Amino acid sequence: MPTEVGVSSPDVVIYSLLILDFMVLIGSFGYAFKVKFLNAKTWLFIAITYPIMLFAEAGFDFYAGGYTVDEMLIHSLLLLIVTGVFVAPLIMYLDDFKVSETTSNN
Repeated sequence: MPTEVGVSSPDVVIYSLLILDFMVLIGSFGYAFKVKFLNAKTWLFIAITYPIMLFAEAGFDFYAGGYTVDEMLIHSLLLLIVTGVFVAPLIMYLDDFKVSETTSNN
């Protein structure tokens, strides 16, 4: 039986990222086409959980070995920028929910 070198990301992180990636895509389309899916609390949970899981996966990659500190630093900075770009539509989508709540209350 071959031995495994390093550690890999746990299945929980991998599968949750698969689901969260899909939900971020759905949220981005919802914002782009002004269609409301789910509710604001669900999108807030996704907007918070998605970056945490991305950085958890990057942490597991770093501790798996094979990368230098400089490579992981550059990878983490790029991950931060790309995550900001992907989560920005969800934050704006949350603002759309707040606007629709205030107009429906009046």
